[in-house]
Amino acid sequence: MLKKAKRGSLQKAADFRMDGGGTGTYWQWRRLHLNPLDAEASFLKISPTENHPMKRFFDRINEKALDPRQAPVLMIALGDSLSQGVMEHRVLDSSAVFHRHVQTMLEDFYPCTTFSTINAGVSGDNVRGGGERLERDVLCHQPDLVVIGYGSNDSLKGCEGIPEFDSGLREIIRRIRERTKADLLLLTPPLMATTTSARIHPEHQICVEEIIGAQTNGSLSVFAERIREISRDEKVPLADVNREWIRLREAGFDTDVWMVNGLNHPNPTGHRLAALTIFHTLLCQRPMTKFCQ
Repeated sequence: MLKKAKRGSLQKAADFRMDGGGTGTYWQWRRLHLNPLDAEASFLKISPTENHPMKRFFDRINEKALDPRQAPVLMIALGDSLSQGVMEHRVLDSSAVFHRHVQTMLEDFYPCTTFSTINAGVSGDNVRGGGERLERDVLCHQPDLVVIGYGSNDSLKGCEGIPEFDSGLREIIRRIRERTKADLLLLTPPLMATTTSARIHPEHQICVEEIIGAQTNGSLSVFAERIREISRDEKVPLADVNREWIRLREAGFDTDVWMVNGLNHPNPTGHRLAALTIFHTLLCQRPMTKFCQ
């Protein structure tokens, strides 16, 4: 049986945030105060209620921790080139993409649970494309969590593309809910470049004006705000990556330097920021738990 940890230590764990310290802060706390094997079951002592937005995800974490013969907890990242992990022109970095970091963080946080992630990102994709391949890339796999990241390419159509984007994203949510038991997590897109740079590949010159325009004329902001509205309407948790980038820019940081392709692909640091935002959102969605005496 576990000994009850001191209130101050529990409060530190409850207040844990991923502010640049990796998973070390939490891991050091758990090693100091708890046996990880026992702690896993203790953290998950109380299951989410029926209407909890992450019931399936945390139930599956619990099942896998208690019974290693259960299938791994399966996550799918559905989206565009940002989800695929495209960096510079024709460079794909699957080790730096945000959902790879999220999986690693979850594995550290829940050391008795196995996680798997399917990369369902497609370069150049938009909401319409995601809907067209939803059966093949998501529904047939029966995942536990689907992370949906669109808006960057959709915003290139301008604000007149909002109605199609809205209906398309809501349709994806509806179909996943009807055909699977998966929980859902929406992402807002990161910022894009505001000026040209030497990092832009010659083959991308044709879309420079369109991409920079979507950032500077407010189209990207409108799409990000619509994702927030859909999150509220559909009761889907939101990892607001866009807002974190805005905070950086408002603090005086030139976010353009994080565009590894000079336009709209975040570098590994930008992907890690997205991962931290997602991980913190997931932790905030955990059900209330208590420790055994």
